[in-house]
Order: sequence, then structure tokens, then C-alpha cells
Amino acid sequence: MKDVGIVRNEKKIRATIYNAREFGRLRSEFGSSKYISSFEKDEELLQEDLQKRFRHLGPSSTRMFSWYVGYPLT
Repeated sequence: MKDVGIVRNEKKIRATIYNAREFGRLRSEFGSSKYISSFEKDEELLQEDLQKRFRHLGPSSTRMFSWYVGYPLT
């Protein structure tokens, strides 16, 4: 906790652990790419679902995630 080069906020650390587990659940449930493709072109619905599933994930982060994985943004 004394290392200034790492995240030391307990809520962020717990969210990171939770989110990693959630990614595992998504992969088990949908496979590697079926989750994203299940939203077809409904970007708003994808963003809402991501924010419900993951902790500390806001609108900007969901758009960046969508862009990063190649989801067609409007």
C-alpha cells in the first residue's frame, strides 16, 4: 500500500477482482466473442449491460471497451 506506482484504492482493487471474475463468467456463458455479437448493432443496450455487469465502469469506459474489441460504434 506504500507503493505510489500502483492503485491503492480498496474499492478499485475489489472492483478489478470482481470484474475479472465477471469476464470469466461471460466467457463460460457465451464463449469468446458471442457476448458482443449478441447485441448486434444496439450500442446503447451493450453499454447498459456492461455497466450492470461490471463495477466502476461508466459510459466513457464502456465506449472505449466497445471500440477496443471492434464493436461498430455510431
